[in-house]
Amino acid sequence: MNNLGRGSENNKSDKERILTRETVGMVVVLFAALALLILVTRSIIFGNVGFAISSFMLGTFGYCSFAVLAALFYLGFTLITGKKI
Repeated sequence: MNNLGRGSENNKSDKERILTRETVGMVVVLFAALALLILVTRSIIFGNVGFAISSFMLGTFGYCSFAVLAALFYLGFTLITGKKI
């Protein structure tokens, strides 16, 4: 039997799930760290792509983009550790 519509998906344990708080936290931390690196170095490491991304971030958020990315990094870290904000 295929158990279609009988709640078989809800019975999965935490070890079987792919999308958990820890994996989302790791993705957010990696994204924020990479974006901060691009924002700081601009075109030195990543060339034209880094310049375009840093220009977009600075144009969208201004110098608050450093604070936004730092807050994203902190949010991802709290998701990984499981502590409250």
